[in-house]
Amino acid sequence: MDGIIRRVLTVGHCGPDHQALSRLIESRFPARVEFAVSLAEARQLLAEFPYQLVLINRVFDATAEEGLELIRQIRNHSDPQLQQIPLMMISNFESAQEEAVAAGGVRGFGKADLDEPETLALLKNYLP
Repeated sequence: MDGIIRRVLTVGHCGPDHQALSRLIESRFPARVEFAVSLAEARQLLAEFPYQLVLINRVFDATAEEGLELIRQIRNHSDPQLQQIPLMMISNFESAQEEAVAAGGVRGFGKADLDEPETLALLKNYLP
């Protein structure tokens, strides 16, 4: 391990889901998980800090904003740093995963799959 703490941002999740994602990641990877409630807050944090991975809820809990919209906004941004960040949709719906990838995100996983070995293997691609 290189000793570098990765920054991960969860966006739009409810408190319990954010906590579950944080436990999953922080217990297995050298990472710190932070939280954004809305599109505006996510954009602000992404502009201020270097994140290695963003985990986006399909529909934001507090604001009902669409996670797909954040992927589109970031992929259409002119900042090359933002273009490099993996944007992962967290949804059990296959159609949401496909839409996220088509919009420039990376394949994610569903909340029902948090304890699956495939989920850890997927996260290892972004949090070495």
